[in-house]
Amino acid sequence: MTAEDPSDGIRIAGIHDAALLSQLAAQTFREAFGRFIPSIDLDSYISATYNLTRQMDELANPLRKFLIAERNGIASGYAMLYAHEALPEVAGENPIELERLYLLQDSIGHGLGFLLMTECIKESRCCSHETMWLQVWERNERAISFYRKLGFEGVGFRSKEIGKSIGKDLIMARNI
Repeated sequence: MTAEDPSDGIRIAGIHDAALLSQLAAQTFREAFGRFIPSIDLDSYISATYNLTRQMDELANPLRKFLIAERNGIASGYAMLYAHEALPEVAGENPIELERLYLLQDSIGHGLGFLLMTECIKESRCCSHETMWLQVWERNERAISFYRKLGFEGVGFRSKEIGKSIGKDLIMARNI
């Protein structure tokens, strides 16, 4: 990525970033799925998943690592890595899940997603992980294309419920 500003980049999040991550996660999730999920289900999911207490708990969990992407000095996206047991469909040594990778809509298409993914891979390698896996909504063609360009391949599907909305996630994995 060519920096548009010297403050563009990726940084590791700390507990002091809980409020920022809560707001950023809620906004990016709403932007990504707001037109597909009924608002009552979306609001409930966001409230339960991205509240301040939960973000603080996740940031304090040593199995999780958050990275924040900044564009022009402003937090514009984030990723969360989670070193836990992989789904049975995922083969490979010492896997780590890329549980979340979201950008604000106005930051998509500027290379920030690639930069964020590159840093996730570096962080994972530093912790001796050899496989990265993720789940992505099967209808999110843009994200699936992005992950495929980075070497991820489909290895299975899982159902996902958000309120009364039921969909399928494509499980993808790659060696790192």
